[in-house]
Amino acid sequence: MKKLMVLGALSAIAGGVLAASSGIVGYNTFDLKQSQKTLKANNFVTTSGAGIDLATIVPKDGGEVAESDGVRIWWWDTTKGNQYAVWSEYCYNPEDPNADGDGYVVFEEPEDFVWTDTDEDYPRTITKPFSAGEGFFVQPTAARPSHTFSGAVLGSDNTEDPYRTVALTQSQKKLIASPFPQAFDLSSLVPFDGTQVAESDGVKIWWWDTAKGNQYAVWSEYYYDPEDPNADDDGYVVFENPEDFVWTDTDEYYPKPVIKTFAAGEGFFVQPTAANPVLAFPNPFYKGE
Repeated sequence: MKKLMVLGALSAIAGGVLAASSGIVGYNTFDLKQSQKTLKANNFVTTSGAGIDLATIVPKDGGEVAESDGVRIWWWDTTKGNQYAVWSEYCYNPEDPNADGDGYVVFEEPEDFVWTDTDEDYPRTITKPFSAGEGFFVQPTAARPSHTFSGAVLGSDNTEDPYRTVALTQSQKKLIASPFPQAFDLSSLVPFDGTQVAESDGVKIWWWDTAKGNQYAVWSEYYYDPEDPNADDDGYVVFENPEDFVWTDTDEYYPKPVIKTFAAGEGFFVQPTAANPVLAFPNPFYKGE
């Protein structure tokens, strides 16, 4: 199966890694641009395998914890729609922990800032776990913004499976990323229907390019090559085996394979067509047969 191959070794994992009794733990810092909306994703879990809580995601300005409040992130909840959180120097607690009669808690040090909801009068802290590979939007306010994630690497003890699967819902748009803190090529991403490589073409993914806008790719059983490798005078290359399908652009007449490398933590949208859709990401810990 040509697509289910590993693109790198442990040393290629972004940020940094440390060996631990529970597997691999590490961190990843993403550089961002002031006021620019960006798709990012979590690539870590806790040492027990649970999702990383929003509280552990730290916005920074030039390497220091961001002092300016107002940094905003948001994510899609299938039942509630868009959910928002802002990096804030204060929050409201109805239990009034300061016993000053107003219930507001104000932090002087940026290291103590919290993520709150967007309630203008009574902002409360948000508890939100992000599973490995779960994506969100971020819009920073700092002059030299970055975000740091840390935790354990999912499945670092799994060396037998060439890929890690993520279950999806048919026709439902989802913001997602690789569950590993490592770059991967689009050609190594494989859509499944249950346990079989998806036969139906038309699976679509798209991502944001700051220079070009939305970029799209579809899972296709054919593509066009102007060099006509089959020497049949039409230039189309058609695959009978779903394991050989390719990601192409959306040109109606002359679709060509898409070359795209996703950085560690770079998110994208997917809208599957299969009845039991699953995405398979390359496993960086796979040792081969």
